Amino acid sequence: MGIDGAGLATMLARTVGFAGLAMFAFWSGRLCLNLGALKGFGGSLRKIVHVGGPAALSNAINPAGMALVTSAVAVVGDTAVAGFGAATRVQSLVFVPMLALSAGIGPVVGQAWGAETPERAQATVRLTFWLCAGYGAALCGVLWAFADPLAQLVADGQAAAELAAQYLRVVSVSFFGYGILITANAAMNARDRALWSMGLSAARIALVYVPLAWVGVMLMGYPGILAAAAAIANLAAVWGALVLCQAVGLLDLKLPGVSGPARRLQPAD
Repeated sequence: MGIDGAGLATMLARTVGFAGLAMFAFWSGRLCLNLGALKGFGGSLRKIVHVGGPAALSNAINPAGMALVTSAVAVVGDTAVAGFGAATRVQSLVFVPMLALSAGIGPVVGQAWGAETPERAQATVRLTFWLCAGYGAALCGVLWAFADPLAQLVADGQAAAELAAQYLRVVSVSFFGYGILITANAAMNARDRALWSMGLSAARIALVYVPLAWVGVMLMGYPGILAAAAAIANLAAVWGALVLCQAVGLLDLKLPGVSGPARRLQPAD
């Protein structure tokens, strides 16, 4: 069935997985049907949508932006698209630990803020940012050493593999920045600042990455796109994450380039 078969298999796997979990939850007593639980459902739904709506859009912004960047890569040629796509598949895999951090930080920050211990929320955010920085540095070293064999595994053809390896070496310098971005977004969602996190993601894609990718490809070709991703977009996201987290009370930094803009954005609670 070709690509249709892959889509059908994904749908069936998720349906069967959901059905299995639901049956287990009912049989083990972890889930039961009780209409009394619907009391106050409207108010709860509004609170969920208030955070969940912008958070869902934040998760959709990056794939949409990558589609626009891929169209810029297509200007270079089919081989560049193949190499770029192969490299981003490797990127998705190596991002998993940072995605795990972004999934874990929300409950911790939310509980700490709800318990009126903002200093613990701030310590959590600082630790997570340092973990992203440390993992990103280690990852950069590994990819610089092994970019060629990794690219050969995922790319079809020598030319595409060379372009994929080039992406992994250059852009890996800024991988830590993307980790800080997504963990900052999760922390701000837990702080009930989902619109702030969505704005940060949107600004990175719409104001920095996509425009500079097109400018870069016109001026420098394929390396220009890599520069837009590594040297500018992900690093700009770090600054934005620090400023916004400081503004909403999730950080307490004494950096002039962060504290000043954060004070001007300070929300009135």
